[in-house]
Amino acid sequence: MEGGLLSISRILFIGNGGIETSGLLVGCSVFILVALYFLHWFCTSSGPSTKEKSRLPRFPKAMPPVFPNGWIPVMESTDLGVGDVKSVRAFGEDLVVFRTQDGVAHVADAYCPHLGAHLGVMGRVVGDCIECPFHGWRFRGEDGVCSHVPYSAKVPDFAKMKTWQSEEIGGLVFAWYHAEGEPPSWLLTDIPEIACPKWDNIGKRNENVIYCHIQELVENSADVGHFDQLHGPSCLVKGENFSVDAETTWWGRLMYHRWETAWTSRGHLGTVHVVCKTFCSLEWLRNLQRYEFDLLQIGPALVLTTMRTRFGNVSYILSVTPEKPFQLRVVHRYFPDRRMPRLFFLFFVWASKHMFERDVVVWNSKAYMKNPALVKEDRTILSFRKWFSQFYSSSSPTWEDIRDKTLQW
Repeated sequence: MEGGLLSISRILFIGNGGIETSGLLVGCSVFILVALYFLHWFCTSSGPSTKEKSRLPRFPKAMPPVFPNGWIPVMESTDLGVGDVKSVRAFGEDLVVFRTQDGVAHVADAYCPHLGAHLGVMGRVVGDCIECPFHGWRFRGEDGVCSHVPYSAKVPDFAKMKTWQSEEIGGLVFAWYHAEGEPPSWLLTDIPEIACPKWDNIGKRNENVIYCHIQELVENSADVGHFDQLHGPSCLVKGENFSVDAETTWWGRLMYHRWETAWTSRGHLGTVHVVCKTFCSLEWLRNLQRYEFDLLQIGPALVLTTMRTRFGNVSYILSVTPEKPFQLRVVHRYFPDRRMPRLFFLFFVWASKHMFERDVVVWNSKAYMKNPALVKEDRTILSFRKWFSQFYSSSSPTWEDIRDKTLQW
């Protein structure tokens, strides 16, 4: 067994990094063994966590509006084939997403303007239209105009389905949301990083349903102080147990991480540069690895990341769909470059899932602080909040607005 692991180490690491010392090979073998031991957790845990519980956050009156303006991801492209009609919920609205026969994805209100049937329940695509299952009325995906009523000689020109301006890019279908109904002030197609074909591939994915305010989730990358505290312990430790297992288990003591971050903004874009240094408790393998991350925050609900290592790079995309107040559907999709060894990539995805789950545990139980007690090292949090405020407008709905409108809160 030991000889086999050493052989694997030579294949994976010597060819890429020129590492030849026997002590380092042993350390790499331990690293690979740990990855193999826990790999089955990754393979069976790509769906939402069963431990995530819905809850109403504390102090909701102090929170910013619950739905920011901008391009909001509503569906992954791979989930929508030609002729498909899917029901989704985003920014507090019931929507349908459908792909017409020309291959174009459209987003519209879920309820037929005739008598209110849900178009996502037995509705179907006919040509460039969606057909209501109740009476057969058809509405064009492009503009929502009614084009056919099977039992009427005249098509009513006053009947129109509400459509949402949409774009499909980066392997995602986006809808433009603005509380005042204003047209897009910026376009996703103008951002070369998301127009890259790599996002259209099928990569590894993780999904979570998280119960917090959307601003708190994307604020995470600007929160310098939390990195060493929450993400310093070994990435081998699962999220809900990390504070205990990091000190009491061998896999928790095997390695630790130290972080350096820098956050800046430009218009509707935020950029983050992160350096992570991983140290091993084994004396002959002290400086285990160094990673560099470049994050690009695009509007309020999308983050693109490139991680660079000596073994190759990984790109991943984080999309956030605010389904309703304090309920977010968050999807990570990961794509390695050809140079990265497959095992290293799978381990990275699995470790990233553990790291992210630590944030999820905090988000699901914390309160939003409108006027937090900050020290000077927290200054990027204030900079981030000022930047994020551009995605709110005078009519952006608050928690109270949604409660009074729906009577569900």
